[in-house]
Amino acid sequence: MSKPRRPAPIIVGDARARVVRGPNAEGRFYWRWWRGGSGARDDGGGALGWRTREEASEELGAVAKSGVEPAHRDVKSIRDVLETWAASQQARSDLSPATIAQRLHVGRMLARVIGDVRIERVTRETLENYRAVRLREPARYATTTRDGRKLAGELKRMTSLRTVRLELETLRLAWRWATDIGAIPGDRELPRFTVRLNGWTRNRTTPTREQVAAVLAELKGWARLAVVLLACTGCRKGEVLSLTWADVDLDGETLTVRGKVGRRCVPLGGAAVEALADARAALDIAAGPVFAGSKHTTTAIDLPVARACERAGVPVFAVGALRRYAVRELYRAGVDPAVAASVVGHSPAVAMAHYRQVSEEERAEAVARARLVAPAADAGKVVEIGAGRRGRAGG
Repeated sequence: MSKPRRPAPIIVGDARARVVRGPNAEGRFYWRWWRGGSGARDDGGGALGWRTREEASEELGAVAKSGVEPAHRDVKSIRDVLETWAASQQARSDLSPATIAQRLHVGRMLARVIGDVRIERVTRETLENYRAVRLREPARYATTTRDGRKLAGELKRMTSLRTVRLELETLRLAWRWATDIGAIPGDRELPRFTVRLNGWTRNRTTPTREQVAAVLAELKGWARLAVVLLACTGCRKGEVLSLTWADVDLDGETLTVRGKVGRRCVPLGGAAVEALADARAALDIAAGPVFAGSKHTTTAIDLPVARACERAGVPVFAVGALRRYAVRELYRAGVDPAVAASVVGHSPAVAMAHYRQVSEEERAEAVARARLVAPAADAGKVVEIGAGRRGRAGG
């Protein structure tokens, strides 16, 4: 399947727009706009989001007609950068509510500690001081439940290095965005600073089909339903846990999920349809969140899955590994790479690079199926790889 061609830029009056990323799984491109006939990026602007060229042209026309000027002329401190960036994130229709809430929470953490530092005075020492302050503080959380309630508070542990690194990566994201729209001069880069995690390594274990079945046998209730959906669809945790019953079509055997790149329709297998039908019958409801209640968050699912792995006697895997599991099973079943990638909401290149993990069994099977051979010393003859080794072992 050929990749859609990148659309040409759009000009409406003194407003212009061009594609900066894409396409996504739905064939849309990510557009940004700015003002000025010269096309200079520092003439202001912002994001139009994931749009077709026709949709982007319509929105750019509305922008040009409104005459609204960009609200970044007074960006002088880190707080100004974060507040302006936060406003742009809230206006993005391509981000899920959970992603927006998480970015706003991190922005508030950054602004509380280093918000008063002026742009021209940000140094490596500024970032080092931020790390030192945060590591002395209790870990904080802020989330929105599926029924719309906002929860916030402190945990019984101190802020981790992983959290600090995430926060500083968010600052870099906001800084890059502010530079992109001209709020920060292009020659004023955020100092390089890496938060090292002292030996921490990411759990990259991808479970096998048998291991997933063993873990499901140890789970029940909402956690089991969530794992069934994650394994059968390849969706992200946030996409599954934010589902409402309006997103579930049991007759058509599909889900409508809201992901990082907008909405997409995901087909359901028999096991997922059966699990959802049982859950709906048990709850006796046909509206509202599928996972209702404050405990059903993207982090709350991690502990029951880890404990189920231990009870089942299988290697503990992260819940996100079920996404890699689904991609691997799709590819092993011979599904076209473009189709498999569209199911999980990515391009084939991203799905292959980040979610496709090749096991030792697959490598061995590939060599066996290919019947690889090597040239023999005598012309016109071939010897199968391994044949000589078997002969020597027998002699």
